[in-house]
Amino acid sequence: MKTWQQAPAADLVERTRPGHPLPSSCNGSIAGAGRVRWAKSRLSGVLNVVLIVTGLLFVGTAVAYAQLPEPKAHEFPYIGNRGAVWIVAQLHILFAAFILGAPIFVVVSEILGWKNQDTRYERLAKEVTKVTVILYSMTALTGGLFIFVLLATYPQLTAWLIGHFFAVFAVMYPLLFIFETIVLYLYWYTWDALQGPKKLRHIALGVLLNIIGLATLIVIDGPTAFMNTPAKFAEGGMDLKTFIETTATLWDKMNNYSWWPLNIHRTVGNVVFGGFITGLIGAYLYLAAKNDEERAF
Repeated sequence: MKTWQQAPAADLVERTRPGHPLPSSCNGSIAGAGRVRWAKSRLSGVLNVVLIVTGLLFVGTAVAYAQLPEPKAHEFPYIGNRGAVWIVAQLHILFAAFILGAPIFVVVSEILGWKNQDTRYERLAKEVTKVTVILYSMTALTGGLFIFVLLATYPQLTAWLIGHFFAVFAVMYPLLFIFETIVLYLYWYTWDALQGPKKLRHIALGVLLNIIGLATLIVIDGPTAFMNTPAKFAEGGMDLKTFIETTATLWDKMNNYSWWPLNIHRTVGNVVFGGFITGLIGAYLYLAAKNDEERAF
């Protein structure tokens, strides 16, 4: 009698079809491998959630710290305060640009794969989403680190800025970040379940993910643009400083001259950067392929 290892390839394919019982010699090993893959998948998800919650706690702690009276500044060793803020901010922006730009390419690729019944687009979309899920937690951590570096190096400015945009830093941005996290993980973990006639539901999740991501970008761009162009006008001949400190609303501060130009610039930049990383992932999959069949994908 032929063992499982000695059986021809065609026989193996036949035996692995649904409804065909597997030999008893391999049931245990296959079940064990499945349990290991399931455990690894769940462990990865738990670790990502822990990292994201840690990032949110960083932001919450930073908001609370900003309420302390007259925090003292300290000089960052070797590279100085400006260098430290620049390095951490640039690192965070690179992660953030990818997780906001890549989902656009993912949804477009998924739609192309669904309409044309082309598994190449489907595979590319899924692989890019997997990378996005992994890097999402790093975005949260580097964002929290960025806030702490700002508080340590420029405490008075950061406290003043958080005070003027308290609704943004304490309410809007954290809620949008939580919603984006939930939708991203739903999008990833329901990929295989929402196939066939349910595919449109999965695509809708991807569209919702991009809408929330764009809203997050627009909200956080408000304080960023405010530091460049504080306000559009001061009513009644009032000087700008008095207007900001006394009568300006949150909308007055966010709706400044550079807010929408910055939104457009970052959106286009995120799409370009996300496309670049998507191409990089596609190139890696091509180079890592072991045969022509895998390389065709």
